[in-house]
Amino acid sequence: MVSSMLQAMYLQEGFYYEELFRRFCQKDSQDPEVKEFQSECSRQGVPSDLLTPNKWRIMPERVLGGGDRTLAQVQAQWLLDHKTAIRSAAQQRILRLATSTMLKIRPSEFVCPARPGAGHRRHARAEGVFGTLMQGVDVSLREGIDQIGYIEAMLKMMGGIVKRIEATDNMVK
Repeated sequence: MVSSMLQAMYLQEGFYYEELFRRFCQKDSQDPEVKEFQSECSRQGVPSDLLTPNKWRIMPERVLGGGDRTLAQVQAQWLLDHKTAIRSAAQQRILRLATSTMLKIRPSEFVCPARPGAGHRRHARAEGVFGTLMQGVDVSLREGIDQIGYIEAMLKMMGGIVKRIEATDNMVK
């Protein structure tokens, strides 16, 4: 029963969000918030021809389990179990969602927030430490970063070294 009520609310909210977006896409609007939104989109490089409602599909964010806490926990556990098969950018979101669902707390108490654009910096940091590791010097694991992504970047670089060694009949020169 809760699930069907949520479905009806999601449908209503979907129409509401679509109407809001339609209003925010009006070129001749005098509303200061609309003007600010459009100028921010322009500043971030969003082409003006994309600011039309028919180019977007708007859906309200849905809760796990459709209102059933037990089902939500099962779905969160499934996400955690299959997290490695999902792109690394979404893995932090999965961890935050699962923490929130399982413990009914704000995930910020345990999980570091994902930082936008951290992928490039993570790779750069991993490159900086890679040379130190290849010299045989111990490197401690850093706190407050996307450690899974950091280690993935490091493993890619180490994979390149292994391929180079294999290409020379497994003899290091």
